[in-house]
Amino acid sequence: MSYADRGDVQSAIRIMTHGGEPREVQPHHLLEWYVLGDLHDRAGDQVTAKKYFARVAKNDASYFDVAARLAGLGE
Repeated sequence: MSYADRGDVQSAIRIMTHGGEPREVQPHHLLEWYVLGDLHDRAGDQVTAKKYFARVAKNDASYFDVAARLAGLGE
């Protein structure tokens, strides 16, 4: 079971947050940013959640439900 599933969202965020900007965006970066957006949303940090979801949408607007997630956050 993941940290987030056990209710420790802050630990999950800490583990997932690393590095800087990639030179070239790869599919795993989109997943990483999507997960970070979800974790920040769960933690109640909508500003940071929007930042990560917007980063995903900028690279692939049809990625999973990223448009709906942004809309739900007022974007």
